Amino acid sequence: MSAHHTAAAGALATRLAAVLSPGTGLLWLALAGWLAARRRGVRYGVLIFLVGGANLAGAVAIKLLVGRPRPDVSALANPPAVDHSYSYPSGHTVVATVVVLSLIIALRPRQRRWGIPVGVAVVLLTAASRVYLGLHYPTDVLAAVLYALSAAPVLVGLLAAPPVRAVLTRLNLLPPPTVVDTEGGLP
Repeated sequence: MSAHHTAAAGALATRLAAVLSPGTGLLWLALAGWLAARRRGVRYGVLIFLVGGANLAGAVAIKLLVGRPRPDVSALANPPAVDHSYSYPSGHTVVATVVVLSLIIALRPRQRRWGIPVGVAVVLLTAASRVYLGLHYPTDVLAAVLYALSAAPVLVGLLAAPPVRAVLTRLNLLPPPTVVDTEGGLP
């Protein structure tokens, strides 16, 4: 694999890693939350940020629980800087997937026509770059995408759980429940 590396591809992969690093993930989620807030209100924007952040936190927990070491990069002609964090799942790929999902949700429906293909390309490029740089196994990036895609609806579903709804309502992130009149009179 090292024989096929080019300086340009390595530089592109490294720049992509800097833009979509776990450290910048919260900034991208804040942007998605801001866009969602402008379109559908502050509460919605905050919820986009919280669900995305919980998704990222879950990936960190899995990484710590699994504890898979990274590939040995010493055989590469131009090995990247040694990263001592765990490999599985790929944090960069989780960030890319979560950010893309959050931004697509924040976009207007007609903007999604171009947002979805661009987002898929960003996720695929990020995943490929992590393997290309020798920092992850292919299963690390595949698991990252599958985790992020499957965790998002689960986390959104948790918002409907009564204890979570109660906390979010107290924090004014959800509107108070409406009173349903079942007897036809005034409450």
